[in-house]
Amino acid sequence: GKTPITVEEGKAYAEKMMTGFAAGFSKNDHAETVGNLVAETLEWDWSDGTKGTGSKATLFDVFSKSWGFLCDTFIQINPHIVVDTDYSVITVAGPVVVNLTGGLPDESNIVRNDIEMVFHLNQDKKCVKWVGIWNNQHPDILAAVGKVMSKLGMDVPPPAVSPMPITLEEGKAYADKVIAAFIDGFATNNHMETFEPLLADELAWDWSDGTKGSGTKAEILGTFSRSWGFMCDSVVFPKSNVIVDTDNSVISVAAPAVGNITGGFADENNPFHNDLQFHFHLNEDKKCVKWECYWDNKNPKILAPLGRVMARLEAASTKEVPTGTIPKPVEVTVQ
Repeated sequence: GKTPITVEEGKAYAEKMMTGFAAGFSKNDHAETVGNLVAETLEWDWSDGTKGTGSKATLFDVFSKSWGFLCDTFIQINPHIVVDTDYSVITVAGPVVVNLTGGLPDESNIVRNDIEMVFHLNQDKKCVKWVGIWNNQHPDILAAVGKVMSKLGMDVPPPAVSPMPITLEEGKAYADKVIAAFIDGFATNNHMETFEPLLADELAWDWSDGTKGSGTKAEILGTFSRSWGFMCDSVVFPKSNVIVDTDNSVISVAAPAVGNITGGFADENNPFHNDLQFHFHLNEDKKCVKWECYWDNKNPKILAPLGRVMARLEAASTKEVPTGTIPKPVEVTVQ
């Protein structure tokens, strides 16, 4: 259900959470630094296999014996933040630098990796679902963890058994294809063609505009062609940040999007900017079986031109217009 939040509230939460998360490593006590930001009971699902539902005390205890114990420093660099204002979901993605020491004063292993945190909030603005996405097979991290644990006389964990493995290169190649397909499809509203090879025959979808369900790829691409594909004549990504969960074949794409809303009118020109966060969950054939997308669906820079264009479409539909000349967008809702 919807538990609305403002962009400002979402970004303030992200700042508090990530600042507190970083602070928790110095004493390995994240319950103290971010415990007030999570609900008493929550769900968690992270790329290292840490997954479950229970009390926040359980989660923080597990973390204190893994990354909380191994790392003494966590620094995030220029995070890309997306706030789903309708459903109170906040995504924070970007590069981080960690120092893996295992608490040894003479040990230092500084590693850079890309990571995304996703926080689903309840009506009290506390996290009830915490998702973490990163490459858990990063060779520098694996080497540092092995080195530190050997020095401590601890058994080095065996290689992870990936439920649906993908290489970093395969993940980034998929991201390149999906970004190109998304952008190219707006020119003639033909995502049915550009996206078709990248999706499984059956998949699930969950988007910030309320588009949610499961079915055939023809269903979701048909829905898109009658909504954003129809309303926008172009979308570009000035830059993008790609994170690949190699164990679970999940590809995260964070990007600021710049588009133009026209509704098919040649004299309409309504450029907008909005931040997007995509998740593509792949199957063994490297095709998407779950497609998640987060954005601010209440962005006034989008709602205002959508309202104006849809009003024109409504006016045109009352006149003697040949059937099918100006299709009505049935999926986009202006609030």
